[in-house]
This record gives sequence, C-alpha cells and structure tokens, in this order.
Amino acid sequence: PRSALISGNRGSRLANVAPLMRNSAATAILACRTSRPDFTDADDTGLMSAASLLALFPPGSALDTDGTLMVGGCRLDLVAAEFGTPAIVVGEDALRAQARAYLDAFRTRWARSEIAFASKSFPCTAVQRVMVEEGLHLDVAGGGEILSALKAGADPARLVLHGNAKTDEELGIAAEHG
Repeated sequence: PRSALISGNRGSRLANVAPLMRNSAATAILACRTSRPDFTDADDTGLMSAASLLALFPPGSALDTDGTLMVGGCRLDLVAAEFGTPAIVVGEDALRAQARAYLDAFRTRWARSEIAFASKSFPCTAVQRVMVEEGLHLDVAGGGEILSALKAGADPARLVLHGNAKTDEELGIAAEHG
C-alpha cells in the first residue's frame, strides 16, 4: 500500500493513501525530486502548465479529478485541514526509490560501499525507518538522533556517531546501545 509521511503544526504520522488533501494554501516540502521542471511552456500570462508544475514534486505526484495536488496518494487540501500548514509531505515510494538509486549507484562502482543517511538533514523517525528498511546506515550526531534512530528500528551496529563535543550522557547512550 502506498503511503506518505506527513508532519504539520498539528502532529505527524505515516498516512495510508486514502482521503488526504484539498487546500492549495498547504505548503508542501517534498523530498526526492528526480527531474528538473521545464519552465519553457509558460503561457502569455506567465502561468506554467500542470505538467511543468508537477515536475517540481516527487515522482508519482498527480492532480486529482478536481485539480487538487496529490503527493504520495494524499490530497494536499485534506492534509492541510488535518495537520495545518505549513506541512511536510514526503511521497514514500519516491523516497524509497531515491534511497535505492543512491545505494545502487555507489555499489555499481564500489561493490562494498555502505551509505549513511544524515539524520540531521531530516530528523524524522518515519524517514529514518524508510532509510533503514532500504539498507542505509544512519548518521547520528547526538543523543536525540540515536534515540530516534533506535525507535525507527535501526540496528545500533549500523549507526554512525560522529562529531566532537559529546556530553557524557550522549556517550553513555551510545555505549549502552552498542
């Protein structure tokens, strides 16, 4: 089943593709854009075509029958109504595909490559869980990131703790979990 990872000012959750979204006031920040939009098709008023606008969003994004933007199968107007705006919506299928493509690209050239997702770039347990499920290590910089990575199901042996200035508590968390 397709799903989207959603976070807004009224909460976060992994949403199954169902009745989500309808208000263009929703601000969507989307991960894993794989193509560049073609802005050459703007009309006389400067408006771009729907195809050009959709190129800004993850693969699989579409317009519903009434023209409402859908990401990860979720209507953005319904996401805005449930989670508030701004909201972050990540198409899970696109995120997984991007993680696999990145790992495959490295392993094609260097077979023993291991890739670590920088948790700080998107400190979200649901995103960390996807990265773990796709075979990536998780790069963590402190206690909070270690705990969220463990909550996401990461194997402690696949966490990369980096950086200086660690507190005794953070070092203790790292040592306790391996």
